[in-house]
Amino acid sequence: VWFNASEIHALLTIEHLLENIEPGILQPHFGAFRERLAAVLEQPESTMREIERRVFIQHRFKRPVSPRHFNTIVEALLRRQRLRLTHDSRFNHQISERTVSPQRLIHYREVWYLVVWCHLREAVRTFALDNLVTAEILIEPAIEIDATELNDLLESGYGIWSGKEVRWATLRFHPSSARWAASETWHRDQRAHFDADGSYLLEIPYAQDDELIMDVLKYGGGCTVLAPEELRAKVMLRLDEARRNYLQQR
Repeated sequence: VWFNASEIHALLTIEHLLENIEPGILQPHFGAFRERLAAVLEQPESTMREIERRVFIQHRFKRPVSPRHFNTIVEALLRRQRLRLTHDSRFNHQISERTVSPQRLIHYREVWYLVVWCHLREAVRTFALDNLVTAEILIEPAIEIDATELNDLLESGYGIWSGKEVRWATLRFHPSSARWAASETWHRDQRAHFDADGSYLLEIPYAQDDELIMDVLKYGGGCTVLAPEELRAKVMLRLDEARRNYLQQR
């Protein structure tokens, strides 16, 4: 397959961006491909230098992943084999071992996640790769989850954490924050409209509220949870805790 110059520039830029997402992990796989593309260009070295100078991904809150674990997981994922994972939970500081059938690898908000069928829980689970202690490929073939069923589960609610029991949150963005919030897509099934006073009302489904609470708090006084009452109370509690912390440090 032959590419024209603009297509080669685009492919090299994509390769550069992928390498920036997780430096060192993808280079062994893309190195030869990059060299073949560069060989077609009239001035390959200057072109690559220009791409590296002009195209950047700025990382914030990035959580690095072991290249060994990453490569093991990708191999098992593509070969459709089971994995034995040792996982260190940040929630309760407990280390657990799971046999899983890998389904998807997701890069979300600077973090790599592996969506699996957990043979212990007999359910779909999501693990952050940076929390893995060990990853080992097993000889048993992986169980395949129907793609449509998996899509429905993963995309049913807000954020990375899935669940079948979905509730709806109603958020009100004050006029000072409304245009910013309106430019964002929070969920594929969101419902939204502007009120006469310029505020922005957003309704989104969610299964777990941790990530949603953090994103609401990001807006500070510019966002108010109207419903449900349980979510509203949790956000109020977080704000009250923050206020007490500031008062105690005086």
